[in-house]
Amino acid sequence: MLKVCLDTNILISGVLFAGKPAEIVSLAFNKKFELILSQIILNELEKNLLHKFDYSYRNTKKLVNRLLQISDLYEPTGQVNVIVGNRGDNLVLETAVIGGAKYLVTGDHKDLLPLKFYRNVRIIEAWYFLEVIK
Repeated sequence: MLKVCLDTNILISGVLFAGKPAEIVSLAFNKKFELILSQIILNELEKNLLHKFDYSYRNTKKLVNRLLQISDLYEPTGQVNVIVGNRGDNLVLETAVIGGAKYLVTGDHKDLLPLKFYRNVRIIEAWYFLEVIK
């Protein structure tokens, strides 16, 4: 099965708004691909939902627990350092690499998308991933 790592921005957009990220999150919940995550991604998701978007504590916990049920969790150790000054993005990238993801889906136009590839991981936007998976 296709292994895919979703960046936090895709998860947040997919949960809070309609559109392509929401389609991707729905595909993940329907197990149309193998979801690769890390506790770091889940922690960032939880923090942002609670503090930036005023998402309820109960719904945030339910979402994180549901994601834990459908994903394979990998823990980056900080070995990847290709994005200068952005530890968080490096850890997301490392999660994709150690999880064996073919794709890292992100909306990060500043740091991640310009890389295009890192090791065996292709870094793509949501719309492109939906083309790939169809």
